[in-house]
Amino acid sequence: MITLLRAYIDEFDDYTNIGCKAFGFSGLIGPVHEWHKLQCKWEDALECCGVKYFHATDLQALEGEFRGWTESQRERLVSLLVRIVQEQLPNFRLLGSANAMSSYRYLPEYRRRHLKNPYFLGAVSVMSDGTRFAHFDFDDKPVEFVFDQKTKHKQWIDQAYDDVLKTKWGHLCAAKSTANHRLVSPVQVADLLAYESEKYIESRMANPEATDVANLRWPMEQLKELFYGGDTTWYNWHGLMLVTDFWGNYQHLCKFLKVDTKETHEQRRRRFQATLSRLS
Repeated sequence: MITLLRAYIDEFDDYTNIGCKAFGFSGLIGPVHEWHKLQCKWEDALECCGVKYFHATDLQALEGEFRGWTESQRERLVSLLVRIVQEQLPNFRLLGSANAMSSYRYLPEYRRRHLKNPYFLGAVSVMSDGTRFAHFDFDDKPVEFVFDQKTKHKQWIDQAYDDVLKTKWGHLCAAKSTANHRLVSPVQVADLLAYESEKYIESRMANPEATDVANLRWPMEQLKELFYGGDTTWYNWHGLMLVTDFWGNYQHLCKFLKVDTKETHEQRRRRFQATLSRLS
């Protein structure tokens, strides 16, 4: 009997919103039987707190399932769920991809047309990383990818999956599907990670020179081992290079390539125009 891996993935923010600063995905990949253990504990915690499903945005705003809750109730549920993920850390690997929207919009039209959209770009990234983990960390076990269910994104998941099949470890792709986060609790785990990833990335973007974010949110502080040990990816406007943002590798890479990370988009545009004028 073949032992399968499964990756549950959720996106954060909506790249079609003009106010979107960063769009991306977060999730976990691990053996199916380990997912079953995590799922049982997760659902027990929700039942203990009297809710049917978890949704990070609703919990933070105390809306939806959490309308009428106190801050103490919110903190109790978060602490329970984070602890459950902590206990399972050795059995999973983090999947993630983030795209700075200001950088994406700065790309020439022909490049954006080739990349299709940020959702497609991120989906290719997390599934490619998933197959890489399947090869290096899980003894070449095939992996099934499960995304949060949104009809408008189905075609991009299908196209991204077809592209990943052609990659070096694409043969480890077993299947792809979508699931309703209200009904499938492992997607809620990905939702928690996606929410915390978004908050972390926003903090990094607000202070790009910092080597780390001061005063991490409590869930991120507890899950540092997962996030800081992972290959969460970051797309930037220096040619959309795929780099690791954690541990400051982005700064190191830019230094190696002699890229001025203080240069603004407008300064870069003027520099390119001046170079073109000299060449013409």
